[in-house]
Amino acid sequence: MNKDFKVGDLVHRVAKVHPHLSLDGMDIGRHYVVTGAQRGLIQVDGAKGWWQSSYFKPSERTAVLPAAALDVQHGGSHYKKLAIQPVEYIMANKIPYMEGNVIKYITRWKDKGGVQDLNKAKHYIELLIENEEKNAKAAK
Repeated sequence: MNKDFKVGDLVHRVAKVHPHLSLDGMDIGRHYVVTGAQRGLIQVDGAKGWWQSSYFKPSERTAVLPAAALDVQHGGSHYKKLAIQPVEYIMANKIPYMEGNVIKYITRWKDKGGVQDLNKAKHYIELLIENEEKNAKAAK
């Protein structure tokens, strides 16, 4: 039986996607906020894709929707745990794309990508240096 949920509803997981699948990315009994709903399918915060609404039941608890996009992070908590998220700093200071990526990767490297994120930051710095040197030659 499909349930009609709407965006903002608080639901909890009651069934596995498949009886032989032990890990499908969501814990049974855990509460989720519905972020998308259409014809018997829902999307929930913290999980990718669309899920059959029959895998969920309405929660008796009240949902509290995030006040702003910065309150939501997809793919981990490496930014939300910071006092100031990199995107807040980047936007407040009108930092361009290339420099912003350096800040992002340097900020998260210990909690997400490790040395790979350091190499990404280094790559953006190398691109910036190359571009600046090219511009300096063209200005002469």
